[in-house]
Amino acid sequence: MHLIFHGDDLGLTQGVNQGIVRAYSKGLLGAASLIAPGEAFDHAVQSAFCHKGLDIGVHLTLTDEKPLLPGPGYFPGECMPSRQDLTMALATGRFDPEHARRELCAQVEKVFDAGVKPSHLDSHQFVHLLPGVFPLCLDIQKKYKIPFMRTLVKEPMQKGAGLKRRLQWGMLNTWSMFYVKPRIPKNLPVIPCTGFLNAGGRMTVEAVLSSLKHFSSLKTLEIMLHPGIGDAYTAEKYAHWGYSWKNDMDLCTDPSLKEALDQQGVRVGSFREFA
Repeated sequence: MHLIFHGDDLGLTQGVNQGIVRAYSKGLLGAASLIAPGEAFDHAVQSAFCHKGLDIGVHLTLTDEKPLLPGPGYFPGECMPSRQDLTMALATGRFDPEHARRELCAQVEKVFDAGVKPSHLDSHQFVHLLPGVFPLCLDIQKKYKIPFMRTLVKEPMQKGAGLKRRLQWGMLNTWSMFYVKPRIPKNLPVIPCTGFLNAGGRMTVEAVLSSLKHFSSLKTLEIMLHPGIGDAYTAEKYAHWGYSWKNDMDLCTDPSLKEALDQQGVRVGSFREFA
């Protein structure tokens, strides 16, 4: 099996950037996705240029951060809505797809303009898979000729996930299977992603090995992580997430995980390597 350890939220803060770089340079991380509206975008790009082998994608963002194109639309203020408010806007017809399209295109173009050629698309809080947003993202993937996009999300039912997270997973799994899957173009490669139930620093060596066993029939699997150095600034600014960024960084650099994967003949890499 091929395995891609992926770091979401590159560009969120410098502490997240540093954790992703360490997880790559000292560990198993092979790819990361860049938040164009993130406050540490420039720092992230500089870090990427210093580590040419790190496979970079675009972390499409329609929630919580500051938009690149402020103005009329479903986020008229200086900050994008929460995921809950975005979902309500979609459900009640208040979502402006053309404004969202312009914002997402601006994000992708900002990444290209920085000298980064992205290999994949995913999104902040999985909003790119929402009905009403997914078609926009398919258009963007095609327009900018980006080879991969995170589409199918799979989970073995891991122990330890709380009730709220399991309910969120139930909703995500439902629309992933019944809305997203039938709409995936035949020419778009599908690499299933796992890690939702253990997001935010809850993934362990045991959980990784359990996922490999559960998904042994797959050729390639992406494991979603959120590495960071665990700095006080990031922890305070995003305290409402309850993330343990350092745990994911430490997982990628854990020698026991590398040893276990080597023993099983698992090849660890990136989207570009497994294209």
